[in-house]
Amino acid sequence: MTTAELTPEYHRALQHLERNLDELHIFPRRSISPDMLLDNNMQLIEIYSGEKMSNKQFPKGSFWRWNQTKRRREAFLNARNAVVSFAKFTPRRSSKKNNDELPSLKLWHFELKYTDCPQVIYHILWCEKGYNTLPSFSTFDVSMDDLTFLIPFMPNDAAQELFPNHYPQQCPKMHVQQSCNDPRYW
Repeated sequence: MTTAELTPEYHRALQHLERNLDELHIFPRRSISPDMLLDNNMQLIEIYSGEKMSNKQFPKGSFWRWNQTKRRREAFLNARNAVVSFAKFTPRRSSKKNNDELPSLKLWHFELKYTDCPQVIYHILWCEKGYNTLPSFSTFDVSMDDLTFLIPFMPNDAAQELFPNHYPQQCPKMHVQQSCNDPRYW
């Protein structure tokens, strides 16, 4: 699908991604942080081939979960030589029995693959419409995955010991114009 075929809303979301992508590549994450639901928050999560990410991993409320509103769209980013697949999500009740008012949120999920390094997939989440402050009723648990952003600031042996499943094995710290095949990044 070309960008000309996108609806204006999807086109704006894609433009927002392109404007912010370079900054997001500076500190990629290995998991979604709980503050993802704050208004206009964006996070880039780096996933290696074999790993999966789904909307079940997105932060959610106690009585609602995320619902994909329409089919995923796909576009090619010429300037980055990358393919992006993306969709919009809104809250949906977890149970029909629950009558609590749904929060007015809008979340975009982008899946980005650079053609020169397809084994690394970047998932970018953008909370276009979110909370000003996180609600007190949120059921966010802090796990070791939430702390993986600390890996770049730790000694290698400590990072490997504390985060054995998250320690980069291939194409570490890919930045915009780098290539997996470049031996400087092995």
